[in-house]
Amino acid sequence: MGFDVVPTDCLAARLAPQLPGATLLELAFAGGGGFSRGTLKTMLLGGRDGAIRQDGRIVTVPRAWRTQRIPFRDRPRTAITIPWGDVSTAQWSTKIPNVHTYLALPPATRRLLPLLSLLQPLLALPAVRRFTERQIDARVSGPSATVRASARMQLWGRVTHPDGRTVEETATVPEGYRFTAIAAAECARRVLAAAPAAGYHTPSTAFGATLLDDLLQIP
Repeated sequence: MGFDVVPTDCLAARLAPQLPGATLLELAFAGGGGFSRGTLKTMLLGGRDGAIRQDGRIVTVPRAWRTQRIPFRDRPRTAITIPWGDVSTAQWSTKIPNVHTYLALPPATRRLLPLLSLLQPLLALPAVRRFTERQIDARVSGPSATVRASARMQLWGRVTHPDGRTVEETATVPEGYRFTAIAAAECARRVLAAAPAAGYHTPSTAFGATLLDDLLQIP
């Protein structure tokens, strides 16, 4: 019900009908105003591997398994694959069996990734994990209210057919944590007003791909 995965899920659900028979879905995001303590802990301590969906199954791949230049709406950026939530959810929304998700990172951060992989066994030690968590708690405060109000997130998606045809779309949404608050409140309101059918839902199967457009109208 938050930035992970409402906007990307709705973008995927918009793309899939435009290219029936597509077998690969790629999604990417960039921008924002920094990370919260919880997000940073997950990134640093959440494990050494990445994940993609391949032929309908979620499979493990190395961290930053693939790098790609992404043409976001504002400007191109280099992004790496990450195990974002759409790896799990997007197949249910689109029926597309192969899903790759990307995060755009600045060059300096990308250069640190091999070092982080080397440090991962050390970060798995309980004492090191506790120390790292304390340092994050003491030094990271997350994006300020001003940043949350002004920053924007860039989204990109592409579906690819086996014959080589592709369809792409981009979108721009509010800063990720702000968007999460807006989306969670609106999804809760909709559930109370007219709950979707019982069972498992992604954002787009519960409320339709137009959910993203509706959320962008909320001040």
